[in-house]
Amino acid sequence: MEQINAERPNKLYYSIKEVAQMMNVAESLLRYWETVFPSLKPKTNQNRVRQYTKKDIEQVRLIYN
Repeated sequence: MEQINAERPNKLYYSIKEVAQMMNVAESLLRYWETVFPSLKPKTNQNRVRQYTKKDIEQVRLIYN
């Protein structure tokens, strides 16, 4: 699994595509996990684009394991 801080150490939000690539899973699996695990709720912007924080990514890692 890719490190969170590898490219941009000061980055606040990651796209679903970036998180899916980090975890080596499909974007659809991340969207599914949001429906199953109430603790996984990434922020969404006006256009309903998911924005994952480092805390969200850690939650995804826990779910993945």
